[in-house]
Amino acid sequence: MSGKNKRKRNPRKSEKGSRANRRKASAPGSQLIVLRNGDNGLVSKAYMSRTAWKKISKIVYGNTRKECGALLIGNLFRDRITGATMAFIDDAFTDGEYGGTSDYVFTAASQADCMNYVYRVYGESKHVIGTVHSHGVHDSFFSAVDHTMMTSRCSEEVHLVLSPSHKTYVITFKDMDNCFHEIDLDTTAIGNGFEFERNTNGH
Repeated sequence: MSGKNKRKRNPRKSEKGSRANRRKASAPGSQLIVLRNGDNGLVSKAYMSRTAWKKISKIVYGNTRKECGALLIGNLFRDRITGATMAFIDDAFTDGEYGGTSDYVFTAASQADCMNYVYRVYGESKHVIGTVHSHGVHDSFFSAVDHTMMTSRCSEEVHLVLSPSHKTYVITFKDMDNCFHEIDLDTTAIGNGFEFERNTNGH
């Protein structure tokens, strides 16, 4: 190797590469480390359908003091050029049960029932792509318990927390390596029926 000159590193190329890398940031009160996009401004997006929201809002507003949850049904796609993820939340499945004022568990039975529902109604055209649960009387944020639940499966998923008392929500996208990514929620299909605002301090 001594007879060959070493290639010099291009400082401009190195600087450009560092700017393109994603930045890690954690928001106050959050239990997540979120990978935020670089300077290209491209952010993944989750599209919520009216059908899915009708089922979610029914269980959330059924008892606003207790926590509840639903499994999100739809499809995930990744843009090959931008790398951004698009999540289409077309439906939701809930067992109709409520937890306490500070806890809710997605039981194995409810998850099995959801899988049966998806296969019976959609066959292989749609899949379980994440979860949504409410925080009842508390503001929306991802707790340590939420983090444990979200990282219990090695799959790409969208996770959403709603607070009916504070009218706020937080949302994140988790990849196969259990890393969390910034994602926006598009509620255009719901219109005025979605009254929640994003809690920028809870994610």
